[in-house]
Amino acid sequence: MTIDKFGTAKIETIRAFENQYHLRLPNDYIKFLLEYNGGIIEKDEKCQVFVKSLKGTIHVDVLYGIGTTHENANIDTWMAMFKDDMLDGAVVIGDSIEHGFLVLMCSGDNTGICYWDHTYEFPSSNDESNMYFIADTFSDFAKGLL
Repeated sequence: MTIDKFGTAKIETIRAFENQYHLRLPNDYIKFLLEYNGGIIEKDEKCQVFVKSLKGTIHVDVLYGIGTTHENANIDTWMAMFKDDMLDGAVVIGDSIEHGFLVLMCSGDNTGICYWDHTYEFPSSNDESNMYFIADTFSDFAKGLL
């Protein structure tokens, strides 16, 4: 699988982002931002991620970056749009072809990567339950992608 990266992030920009949202990003995700700063994922069989609780796969489309030249690929754009819907310590880091979002949980009991089916594409999704755990760490999530 390949990723058409958006460039590289600077550590100062990442720290400013963390301060703005009052959170600390995990080191593996910071490393990803420093090397890729997000990007468009090649559409092949490797862009699929199995979501155990959905008993199915999602197809990763884009991983967002910080301060990219593409407004729709900026984490800030999506954080502003969903600020009232996000839990403390949660960061929207990407999206899927199925119109859902990848969310990095940075604090609390539920740290890791989740899939947020905010458009209810899957039959099990509803107003009470539409967030599905994917992986404990960004590294575990990205193993099949990068």
